[in-house]
This record gives sequence, C-alpha cells and structure tokens, in this order.
Amino acid sequence: MLFVLLLAVFPAASLEASIRGLSIWWQVLFPALFPFFVISELLLGFGIVHFFGKLLDHLMRPLFRLPGIGGFVVTMGYASGYPVGARLTAQLWEQRLVNRAEGERLVAFTTTSDPIFLIGAVSVGFFHNVALAPLLAVSHYGGGLLIGLMMRFHDRKYESSAHTQAAPPAGRRKSRLVEAVKAMHEARLLDGRPIGRLLQDAVQAALRLMIVVGGLVVVFSVIMELLTSGGAI
Repeated sequence: MLFVLLLAVFPAASLEASIRGLSIWWQVLFPALFPFFVISELLLGFGIVHFFGKLLDHLMRPLFRLPGIGGFVVTMGYASGYPVGARLTAQLWEQRLVNRAEGERLVAFTTTSDPIFLIGAVSVGFFHNVALAPLLAVSHYGGGLLIGLMMRFHDRKYESSAHTQAAPPAGRRKSRLVEAVKAMHEARLLDGRPIGRLLQDAVQAALRLMIVVGGLVVVFSVIMELLTSGGAI
C-alpha cells in the first residue's frame, strides 16, 4: 500500500525510473548477458559440464569440496559475471549433479562481476584510472576464491554427491582427458536433441531468463526512485 501511494504521488518520477531501468537492461545487461546464457545452455546440452567434471574432479574436491563440474561454473561465472554463476548452479542442482550443500558452496564464490565491468565501469568510469584494473581483478576474484576455500567447511556433515565414477582397474586406466571426452560424449548421447533443437531451446531459455532479469531491474529501479523521492533514502 505504501508503494501504491508513492506511485500515485510521484507518477513522473516512477515513469522516468522505469524508462531508466529498461534502458540499462536493453543497452547494458541484454547484450552482455544474453550471449553467455545461450552459450551456457549449449554447453550443458553438448555435455561440456561432464567434460569439466571428469577433468577437474581431482582439483575441485580437495580445494573446495565440490565435484569437478564446479570448475565449469567457476569459469563461466568469472568470465561473464552475475547472475550466470547462480543460474548455472541452479541448473546443476536441478539435474542432480550437485547436492544442496555443494550448490550453496558453489554459488557463494561464483557470483562475481565480469572483467568488462571491472575495467570499463569501475576502473575507467568510477576511478578514471585503467591502471587499477589488475588490482581490482586480483582483489575481486582472489576474494571470491578465498570465500570458496572457506566455504569448504560449510555443512561438513552433508554427504558429497556421488556421481564420480571409480577409477578403472590397473592396466586399463586411460588418461584423464580421454575419460573426460568419453563422459562428454555419453552425456551428449543421453541428451539426444539435434543441434537445431538444442540451439532453439537455448535461445528460448535465455530469453525467458533475460525477461525476468529485465523485470527485476525495472521494478527495483522504480522502488529506489520512490524511496528517494519520498525522502526515505
């Protein structure tokens, strides 16, 4: 009721805030996030997640108490920024590739900014000094990795997901890369969608998610403007 009242009192400010939020979504967020959402959906369909899971399992488990597929989320999340890390973590949980505790550990340190934002918006836009970009990147991503190391102690009683296959017998062991390619191929066969259908599904899923992101940006832009106009901020 308070926000309805503020909308009635400040209609012009609300309209301006809506347009500003929509402009931010269309000019900044949509071109920055949409390609990454489509690519991440395609990589999931092609079995790249299982490839990373097999390849990085021996690294992710001792460091972060996460299955190897967490390395895929770390890579995509750090490269494309929020909310890609959270979105991919949710998808892995829906596919039962991580359990609840592992998902909480993973999303805690993969919800980060992207390098373009750190360089363009923060270093150049805020501080007017591009030389600060390496320092900001080390602080930001290094801090994220430290959080990941600390989060390995989160919910220690929760059992780890058991989707890592046991090592083959002696004499039949293959290289980790070959095993990773095999896991990717099996996941692709299990998915079964042709490339055209996979691309269509990826674009549709990315568009649905971008609409949600845009709606949230507009809503919170209006809420912030109403609180500012009403003197609450």
